[in-house]
Amino acid sequence: MSELELFCLVLDDRPSVNRMFPVSISSTTSVGTLKEKIKEKTRPTFDHIAANILELWNVSIPIKHLSDDKLPNIAPKGSSLLPSDKMHDLFPNRLPEKHLHIIVRPPTVAAPPNPQPLLELNCLVLGDQRNHIFPVKIAATESVGFLKEAIKGKKTHRFNRVDADDLVLWRVSEVFDENLENKLQQAEFPTKPSLSPIDELGIVFLNSPVKGRLHIVVGRLIDERQQDEDAISDLSLQRRRLDSFDFARPTKRARTAKDDEESPSTFLRRLRNKSLKSELPTLAALRAFLNTPLEESDKVPISQAQFDSILSERPEDICTREDVLAVFKVGEVGLPSLGFTNALKALRFSQTEDGYHHYWDSNIRDILEVLIPEGECIRNSNYHTETGKARPDFGFLIHKRCVFRGEEKGPMSFGDPALELIETLVWVYDLAPYILGYYANETVVTFVAITHSEDGRIMRHDLETIDLKYTAHRILNLRRMINISFILPRLATMVHQASPGLQMLERPNCYISFPNAKLVMKTYTCADGLDRVRHLSWVYRTLKEANVPNTDSLVSSKRNVVFLEPVGLAMPPNTVGQLRECILCILDALENAHKIPLYHRDIRKENIIQRIDDPSKWFLIDWEHASTMPTLAQLNFARQTHSPAIFENNHGREVDIWGVGYLILDADGMILPEIRELGDRICRDSRKLTVLQTRELVIAVFPVPV
Repeated sequence: MSELELFCLVLDDRPSVNRMFPVSISSTTSVGTLKEKIKEKTRPTFDHIAANILELWNVSIPIKHLSDDKLPNIAPKGSSLLPSDKMHDLFPNRLPEKHLHIIVRPPTVAAPPNPQPLLELNCLVLGDQRNHIFPVKIAATESVGFLKEAIKGKKTHRFNRVDADDLVLWRVSEVFDENLENKLQQAEFPTKPSLSPIDELGIVFLNSPVKGRLHIVVGRLIDERQQDEDAISDLSLQRRRLDSFDFARPTKRARTAKDDEESPSTFLRRLRNKSLKSELPTLAALRAFLNTPLEESDKVPISQAQFDSILSERPEDICTREDVLAVFKVGEVGLPSLGFTNALKALRFSQTEDGYHHYWDSNIRDILEVLIPEGECIRNSNYHTETGKARPDFGFLIHKRCVFRGEEKGPMSFGDPALELIETLVWVYDLAPYILGYYANETVVTFVAITHSEDGRIMRHDLETIDLKYTAHRILNLRRMINISFILPRLATMVHQASPGLQMLERPNCYISFPNAKLVMKTYTCADGLDRVRHLSWVYRTLKEANVPNTDSLVSSKRNVVFLEPVGLAMPPNTVGQLRECILCILDALENAHKIPLYHRDIRKENIIQRIDDPSKWFLIDWEHASTMPTLAQLNFARQTHSPAIFENNHGREVDIWGVGYLILDADGMILPEIRELGDRICRDSRKLTVLQTRELVIAVFPVPV
């Protein structure tokens, strides 16, 4: 009995020489067994069909004679192989090397389903009655911008003179019942952040939209010449405001000196100036800082009628004049005041966490967005899924630094938000002595500081607790939110690394996002996205079987999306010692990978990630271009960052060895002359060096860490 290594190729609608794959099989086994192995090797390509439906032909075609443009014209001779045929009968002689041996054809009738699932979204124009809800079907891979075009097409008469990019969309999940119109009116959509036109719908609706609910609310932008320009500027808006189609526009009157003194824009400017000058309180002083009374100039201007309406003598919810004066004063009302007065509305009690989201947002998120317009709020859209548990329910980012986060639980939710607040946190906050946050159990909210000890423990320090069902407590919460806004920008300046898990990166062929603190989600937007996912699935399975260390790993994949772990820090080595450890980690990975043999082929500092749990360790990511032999030239690679051998067919380990040398040369200003000479030598001799020889050179030249 002997072992055969058969090179196989699937002739589907987009065949490629680069997708050829080897299958090891005993010479005594049958074609039926080979079909099973091919199905397993190419998972998930043939998951939707039985292995016995695959058709196989044995051929003997030199690989050098194959090219992608010729593959569609290949017509195997004769009938396909019978399941009972034996390998030793089909290949009685020694297999020719560098040849294609098996052609695979999937049956036409078993073609996989459309890889681009359609979303069916129920939409409603803001201000319309629920009987005007209309559906829009659109691919999950399309953007919010394309959804705007589809909505304009559906409502041609309504939006005849409106450009699609002037439409504003909000994502909701509201039950279609008699209370729908009231819920939408109370939501105050014109004050809330809308969907970005570049957002992919598959990410906006990571979980399938719930049937029978409203999913999208539609508004539009109109010119507002009479709006207070200062107030609009302070809210970081353009000279346009949201029109809900049935809201009356304000008219402008002559301004007075008192107007300027008490205007919402002046109030916001004072708060911003105070924020820039605020000193960061110590951890011990934080509780007192949160409760610091507001100066008169820091209070929110509202009308006399609004002021009087807040007062309450009801025994179950007493709110005195002194309570209101803690945050508000009588003055000119404007857009900046709106976010604060919205927080005073009582909660309509709900039995679900969804029902509380608007309430938590009104008292926390909306306030931060008014006070710190350069900030960015994120919510975990996966709070019903297992993978979503490691991402905070709420995060507030300033320049991609998450300095304020929250965990929330409704009455029917499980888990402890206080514990989840620190369990989900990866500490990347450099010089910041703490960050701030909160945890909420229904209406009870506790503000906290989060610190990081020298032994690596993340600790929570409870500061103050309030119950938002009481009006006086909601006002007290506003005061604390204003005080918090004074120091969040200062905390952000002390953090040098963007928060992992709370950002999205755009690449030419994909989006990279972080659904939680442990997972990387890569969503391919290119035409061959499915092929890339299949290739990555095979690569990571091969790495795992070979126990290759210091790499990321594939957790799962679905259609054009892969989930990888762990999340690390995209920070290049900044000392000679770190560079040495980084190079040795990469060489450890290459040593095992080359035994397969599998070649990474794209070793650059952009694909080297530092571990968060152990900053002395590094791992190799982005195996998208990895390949076994025979390899094909990668003519689209940049010549200045890749080995000359990569532009030739049948290259091997030398491209990875060269990449290690380039990592050394690309290490900025830390290079000693002898280390630079080492990098040059590794690149120059990459065709002769093995991984072990390269390791010996690195150990010999780099100084031993003390």
